Amino acid sequence: MACVFIDHATPMGAALAEAGAAAGAVVVVEPQVMGDRQSMARLMQTVHVLKYARQWAWRTAGARQLAQPMIEVETLGSEGLRYRLEAGQWYDLPVPVADRVVDTVGAGDWLTTGLIHNVCMDGVDGLPQEPIGSLRTGLEAGQALSLRTLTHRGARGGMTADPPPGHDPALWNQVPTTLGDVSSLCLHC
Repeated sequence: MACVFIDHATPMGAALAEAGAAAGAVVVVEPQVMGDRQSMARLMQTVHVLKYARQWAWRTAGARQLAQPMIEVETLGSEGLRYRLEAGQWYDLPVPVADRVVDTVGAGDWLTTGLIHNVCMDGVDGLPQEPIGSLRTGLEAGQALSLRTLTHRGARGGMTADPPPGHDPALWNQVPTTLGDVSSLCLHC
């Protein structure tokens, strides 16, 4: 197991994160709501990659103070995102420009997918140690996937092979080739 992704604080999720961390897997936590406080505290003690949206950050602010992630990502909506390693300096990554936005549902999920696929698949020992390089590239890949889904309705709209009518094909095809077939990234869709 290279990576464990948890987005809700439950006893089962916390146990899975702890088991994954003990096995050397990267624990990625993207808390949507506080959930069970004890489980959230357990997650924050095992997290390697913590990702959250600025607009919802207040919901988990107390729990996040318990965390000491190796990588922290805060999404900023139309302003892009910022990220840092081990509570160090923040680095900004502006959002790519979309020629049209239909729906933002799923954009954050696709960002996480690109990040996990490009940064977390070698386990905790393979996590980047520098803010520029593979970490930034992984975040950019995630942003490209997000950009792709913005042009359709729903979270899975970007999984189609063809750009929607009126969309610039060059922009559509800017998803990095390291991702291969985008539909293969969603294992449970």
